[in-house]
Amino acid sequence: MKLNIYFRANESAKSAGSVNKDITQEAYRVGTHTKSDILRAVWLSVNNSGVTNDDRVKVFCDAVSAETKTWMLNTIKTTDFEFKEVPPLSHCPGFESHPFPHLHPVRINCYNYND
Repeated sequence: MKLNIYFRANESAKSAGSVNKDITQEAYRVGTHTKSDILRAVWLSVNNSGVTNDDRVKVFCDAVSAETKTWMLNTIKTTDFEFKEVPPLSHCPGFESHPFPHLHPVRINCYNYND
């Protein structure tokens, strides 16, 4: 049976706003694990849960580094995959500025993911 797996990857907001006022600065999220550690652990968990070359994986990249994308490519268990970039908030008319600029750097949802 072929599975269609949709995975959202995000590396923005390196720390929670309640922990560190500058969310671009890395801070531990759970115990001694950073947001990047957690993203990688979840990615490996998904890939090691029975994904085969028959399955399709679509990764929605929300501010993901080239280094992380390369790592994901090197660990994926199928050849049927693609990365889709999630555009910034300014991509959609009427949302030119962030409604809460000191919180999570919101990305836009008014995007045609079928392209």
